[in-house]
Amino acid sequence: MHSRDDGVESQAGAKGVLLAAGERAGNMQMEGEAMRHRWLTGGRASRTGVVFWLVAALSASALAAEFTPMAQKADNWENRPGLWVCPKLGEASDIVPLAVRLYATKESVTDGVALRVDVKKGSTGTITFENSPFPAGTAGITLYAKASEDLELTIKGRTTFAVTTDWRKIDIPWQQLGTSSDKPDIGWQFEMGLTSPAGRDVWYILDRVGCEGPEFDPNPPVSFTTGPDETINTAELVGNAEVLAPTVARLKAKQPFKIVAFGDSVTAAAQAERGNWGMDKADVVRFLYFSHLARLLEEQYGYQGITPVQHGRGGWTSSRALDIIGEVFGPVQPEDVVMLEFGANDLGWAGKNVDSWLSNMKVLIAEARKKTSQIILMSPTTGGQVPKLAEEVTRKFIAFAREQKVAYVDITRWSMYRGEKYAWAYLANGYHPDFMGHIMMAELMTPLFGAPHFDWPPYGAGKE
Repeated sequence: MHSRDDGVESQAGAKGVLLAAGERAGNMQMEGEAMRHRWLTGGRASRTGVVFWLVAALSASALAAEFTPMAQKADNWENRPGLWVCPKLGEASDIVPLAVRLYATKESVTDGVALRVDVKKGSTGTITFENSPFPAGTAGITLYAKASEDLELTIKGRTTFAVTTDWRKIDIPWQQLGTSSDKPDIGWQFEMGLTSPAGRDVWYILDRVGCEGPEFDPNPPVSFTTGPDETINTAELVGNAEVLAPTVARLKAKQPFKIVAFGDSVTAAAQAERGNWGMDKADVVRFLYFSHLARLLEEQYGYQGITPVQHGRGGWTSSRALDIIGEVFGPVQPEDVVMLEFGANDLGWAGKNVDSWLSNMKVLIAEARKKTSQIILMSPTTGGQVPKLAEEVTRKFIAFAREQKVAYVDITRWSMYRGEKYAWAYLANGYHPDFMGHIMMAELMTPLFGAPHFDWPPYGAGKE
């Protein structure tokens, strides 16, 4: 697929601008060098010639392109790839089955990590990013991209560009996005996706996404890395499935029960609809981890009758959760499953250590166990101090869950097993998964209920 006129590659129109600017700078440098030579060899050039030479050299240096990653405040596509980037999934009726998935991948041109977008047949694979203001004086948006096959992508429907199976630098001047260099503005949300629905499952990878200026750099410093990506099996992420044997028996008998989720802002749906703002609150809850787990179990066992119940409190710690035990656990029946999701606030703004968090969880488990034995414990999502404490969290969390004889899912290890730079693609912002992240978390839990274990990431779109 050839390059479109309205999407400029570094080898095309931008190169001409760079060559012209470089030629002017080169002429100034040559004149300055000549004057410098005459001054050093006793010629007629005065100190004015030296000053001119210095100005010429500085002018040439000033033309060097500076790269600024696309950012949301302190978070950007380079330091936390995938964070704040969310699939645009459409209406509530379009959310499942999930048509767009984001993963951090080592197939990259910078820092060994990039963002992979898996697109199912029939989807445009559109992603969104609520960008901070772009810097003035830049030439436009620049990015590197490659895909499973030749694809045509668009930015907000304003310009299109070709992506091939090889890495390619794409430079898009602000003018082609309907704005100007002195005050670049494409709206509060950056959007990119295929120009038309995919005819088959495909993927594309993005890296070094941001702005360059004052001109585009046709050959910036990059360092190519390639796969395969390290995987982790769900057998390393979930455990004590035997605790849930009574629930599996109920599933096989197609009996009704509830999944009662008690947690912090993740359970409360904070940021879940990012990329899909404006959805009705009741619809938002349908796609949170516990609701989607209910949906997956109903699909697996072929009946309806699993009721998700939400008890989410934004900003709460495990200590604060102890205040409403009666309200949450009072209606719970022996056949119900209780999911406990706390810890991120304990280890974050509250400044508590891992032992303090688990001590409170022990009390919550004991209270829940008065009503049901069917308990699942979750470790925290990525954010705050969790990356720094990840190894300690996983080690103590799993030992604690085994000691308490509750089922568990280690969300912390799932997000951090390859290191912090790979840990963000499932989140809408620090701590909070978007719809895609919630759905992925639910998928991880299905082996607790009799589904086969599987490797993560579960790539399946397009050619590897």
